[in-house]
Amino acid sequence: MTRTYLVFDVGRYRRLAEEVVRDGDVVVEVGAAAGDTTVRLAERAELVLAFEKSEEMYRRLVDRVSSLDNVVPLHEDGFRLGEVLRRTDRVDAVFIDVGGGAQPRLALALWEAYYVRFRPRVMVVRNRRLCRLVRTVEEVEDVGGDEEV
Repeated sequence: MTRTYLVFDVGRYRRLAEEVVRDGDVVVEVGAAAGDTTVRLAERAELVLAFEKSEEMYRRLVDRVSSLDNVVPLHEDGFRLGEVLRRTDRVDAVFIDVGGGAQPRLALALWEAYYVRFRPRVMVVRNRRLCRLVRTVEEVEDVGGDEEV
């Protein structure tokens, strides 16, 4: 069963990178930026696939992780699941940070894409607006199993 963490605070996001990743995990990070979280993920993960779309941030990411053999920086959109599938058929953890204040639909769409394809053990999403939504939820209807998404 997938456990999802929804956070806004970048410090909490990075602490979760240290807390929930297990030795030998395969991790996908969408929105790696300059690699501050990436290096934390790489401490325990067997493999980190780090997506970053921004040219400037991608260059900084490559510089930051160049000495880490278990990190593959990808200058691609995080929706490019083919890039993941070319390298692994298993994903244990997914970290999504596509701008903490960004529109929630992007974060939700990424969550769904990785959840449906890989059913990872853990997913961590950083998005202020989704946090705000969840804090207001009074009731969640049980929709049964997750066979259909």
